[in-house]
Amino acid sequence: MKAIFETPLIDIPRAHSNRPDPICDARDLWLGLDHAEQYLGFSLQDIAQIFRHDRWTAVYSFAMLGSHLRATKSAPADVTNALLDSLRGLLREATK
Repeated sequence: MKAIFETPLIDIPRAHSNRPDPICDARDLWLGLDHAEQYLGFSLQDIAQIFRHDRWTAVYSFAMLGSHLRATKSAPADVTNALLDSLRGLLREATK
C-alpha cells in the first residue's frame, strides 16, 4: 500500500546543525502555519520561501502565532500584527 504523501507538498530544508530549530510546541507551530495559510493570506509557497530564507525565525514566528492563538482563541491584534510584519519582511527579503 502506498503512502498518501510520498513526497512532501513543499520542499523545506532541514535545520542546520550549527543552528537548530528553536524549542517550541509542535501544536503551536502547526496552528500558526495553518492560520497563516488559511486566514492571513500566505500561500504554501510563501511559507516555504520564508523557511528557506530563515528557518529559525520562521519556526519561532509561526510557533509564537500559534501559541497566542491557542492561549486566547484569537491572538491579540498587536501580537498578530508584529508577527505578520516580521513574516512579511522575511518574505520580501527572500524574494529579492
